[in-house]
Amino acid sequence: MKLKIAIVLLFVMAILGYWIFRHYNKTPAVYSTGQDVKQPWSIETVSIAGLLADPQRFAGKHVKTEGWVRFGEKPVLYLHAEDEKQKLTLNGIGLVLNGNKQAQEQIAASFDRTYCVVEGDFRSRGNLNVDLLSGYITNISYLARLNR
Repeated sequence: MKLKIAIVLLFVMAILGYWIFRHYNKTPAVYSTGQDVKQPWSIETVSIAGLLADPQRFAGKHVKTEGWVRFGEKPVLYLHAEDEKQKLTLNGIGLVLNGNKQAQEQIAASFDRTYCVVEGDFRSRGNLNVDLLSGYITNISYLARLNR
């Protein structure tokens, strides 16, 4: 009898634990591409300074970072707002947005000149020195304004 009760309790706890994990492990996205969301343990959380200092280490990884977003000719994530004002492009990481032109314009209107958290796939610039950015974040799955 005690064994049956223990098995039932274990089963109920497993279902409850799974439900809690699924319910509270959802990241509310301000901007989401609708793509499959990466599992939390597969995301490298790194400061933008870390990406700028060692881009090869994070090349090809799904990263989460934060910085000053500026939508000009090209969307760029800067270390600080002052870097954008002084045109310090080496302190910037390009943002590659998916979607149509109208969706990109809505995103730009919502997040231009704000500090944001960005999640996506990091690509280092490698030997390409076309626009002097230190790398790119592509396949952006999460973009949210930071409250500062």
